[in-house]
Amino acid sequence: MQGQSPADLIPKYLMSMSRRILLIWEQGQNLGHLVRLREFSAQIRRRGGVPVWIVPSKFAAQSLIWSADERRVAPVVGKEGSKVARAQGLHRAPKCFADILLEIGFSDASALAHALGQWVRLFNELEPDAVVCDYSPVAQLAACCQALPTVHLTNGFDAPPGSFPAFFRAGASPPVAHSVTPSVEHLTSSIHEASKSIGRVHTLEEYLAWPTKVHDGLPETDPYGVRSGMRHIGPVTLDGAAFRSYWSEGRQMNGKRVFAYMRGETGNILTILESLKSAEASVLCVWPEVPKAHLERYRGTSIRIETEPVDLTTALERADAVVNYGSAGVVASTLLAGKAQLMVPIDLEKHQLALRMQAQELGLAWFPGQGPIRASIDSLLRDSRVGVAGQVVADTYTDGRLERERAELMDALVLEPCNLVPGSV
Repeated sequence: MQGQSPADLIPKYLMSMSRRILLIWEQGQNLGHLVRLREFSAQIRRRGGVPVWIVPSKFAAQSLIWSADERRVAPVVGKEGSKVARAQGLHRAPKCFADILLEIGFSDASALAHALGQWVRLFNELEPDAVVCDYSPVAQLAACCQALPTVHLTNGFDAPPGSFPAFFRAGASPPVAHSVTPSVEHLTSSIHEASKSIGRVHTLEEYLAWPTKVHDGLPETDPYGVRSGMRHIGPVTLDGAAFRSYWSEGRQMNGKRVFAYMRGETGNILTILESLKSAEASVLCVWPEVPKAHLERYRGTSIRIETEPVDLTTALERADAVVNYGSAGVVASTLLAGKAQLMVPIDLEKHQLALRMQAQELGLAWFPGQGPIRASIDSLLRDSRVGVAGQVVADTYTDGRLERERAELMDALVLEPCNLVPGSV
């Protein structure tokens, strides 16, 4: 029947022949990884598959993981890798993503080999039909060594092109390409030695090329720019399962409704909120780590602060403008909503995305040393040109292409995982 996906056409008795799909999160601290994998889990179950979560030990009991799903603790690269990175001077400001991999353990081939062996044994025990790796570089290497159909779920940053482009920084001179060569050579050697230890030698190129790369964003929000070989499924957010809280209907302000999603230094956040308050904006602010004193400070004012995620889609529909900390999911969702946004990035990853969005005139960005942030907020709220380019982009995605791409990916993952090997999609 027209409009149905292959999953809707499969007889129920075949659905019982369930495929086991591993949902893996290895590195990072942001719960956004669990939000993305939660949606994958739901879609896998809808198609008759069996999701199994493998996450860091501190998140194994997290409520975002469906209670019915099996869960395991992710093996990690030992601290020896970090010690080696420090001894070799790899804790300097990273020049490219290879430096980040070296810092989290890829600098020590023996420590990497040990963790790789743990992943291979876990895969042999669980016998998955496919794996989904969300910022899980060692698990991804193990999947490559085991020739397992693999999806690399990414916001773009941790799935760099094979050339490992040098990072840009606001206000700095353009990076020199050859400056990343030593790091890439070191990474190449570590992957070769670690994979050899389990009897399956792989190159850096094979490691990067193995998974199907899936970007939970748009081509416009890929920090490395538009490129081939990347499937875009749009942002995966909590939405309907999230807390529903919006602006106080009883408070009518002269300014605009602003949705703010804040993390980072408290001083910077307070400066942003005070600037919005001075501009007479009515603000719904999600600030998970807000100190209690500041929560009380803004109670009963035009600034409404929540500590839990809100239904992002509805919040963006009601907002006139958005201020965020550069989160890829929020940036892409704001772009799809066609709303003007100001990004205040809090780390290198978000810095790259903010620069990319600013270069396309799809949002404003503020960086330390740029001057008072109030000027950027005034532009966000009063310059009618801000957000125009974003609205044009948003209009191009109203044809349902992202939804179709997501459905096709899920069908392939559960029903035809063999199509996820290189060259099949």
